[in-house]
Amino acid sequence: MKPLILVVGLIAATCSAQQLRSEGKLESPVPIVYATTCQNGDRVVGIGKDGDIYSWTTPFGAAKHFHPADVKVGSIACSSDGKWIAAGLRSGTVLLLNGAGDVTQRLDATKHDVQAMAFSADGSLLGIATNDSATQLWDTRKGQRLATGSTSFGASTAVAFAPDGKLYVSADEDTVIRGFDSTGKEIYKAEADALEPFAVAFTPDGKRFAVAGGGGTISLFDAGSGRKLQTSATNGNPIFNIMMSPTGKQIAALELDDYRLEPVAITLWDLKDPALKKVDVDVKTVIGAGTNKSDLLLIKSDGPNNLSLWSIQ
Repeated sequence: MKPLILVVGLIAATCSAQQLRSEGKLESPVPIVYATTCQNGDRVVGIGKDGDIYSWTTPFGAAKHFHPADVKVGSIACSSDGKWIAAGLRSGTVLLLNGAGDVTQRLDATKHDVQAMAFSADGSLLGIATNDSATQLWDTRKGQRLATGSTSFGASTAVAFAPDGKLYVSADEDTVIRGFDSTGKEIYKAEADALEPFAVAFTPDGKRFAVAGGGGTISLFDAGSGRKLQTSATNGNPIFNIMMSPTGKQIAALELDDYRLEPVAITLWDLKDPALKKVDVDVKTVIGAGTNKSDLLLIKSDGPNNLSLWSIQ
């Protein structure tokens, strides 16, 4: 998930029968502006206010501090096994770091901003969405670009891999969703909405994926064909990020207002009900989200040097 997108809040609230359970507390030497999880929630990786990377593993002792470059890190992604971190620098370069924080590859993806990144399940492939090109596919072991997609206009905003790594989906600024195989060959394209899509996420079984964006709805697609299966209702706000639950039955969404682009609501979509149900939350304290084996996870800032991890029950 992207830093701009994940400045959200879900702290002490309920939505229907949803409750939050504490999963751990973390100490940080600097304020953290964005964080995400990997290794089924056993690892938290964040970007500090200083532009460096910080990492914690259960039982969440002291943070490891990585200073990969003199240029600040603007976005991060980690492989599902936690062995690799992709760091998108503000200069447009993407660095690949191993568990020790050593830079193993330098990917010259763009001269502008990295919008989003996603690893394949085995970590061998990395999808990079930038604001000046279609989504790029990179071989992480060789540090080589394998393919670049195409758009009618604009660039790309989001990318996600199916769990088996054989398919990835790109959300593009021309309002189209494109599916590619693991070599970067386009398989299909589908209209996401009348407005630009900003987020995409696969179900755990890889059979479907969800897309959300400027239209304020979440749509579910068949991963094999790109056929739209169902669409949620809308609360009238654009959606800038989504997170699929480990069960594949719920999707959490971040809504921003149209004018200031500030978080205004977190909603949950139960796929059995078209409504996007608002969560009664403070939207200013959670700096990240993720999952563990069974639940959606939220990462909350409790002050300049303290974080806490929560699961939605």
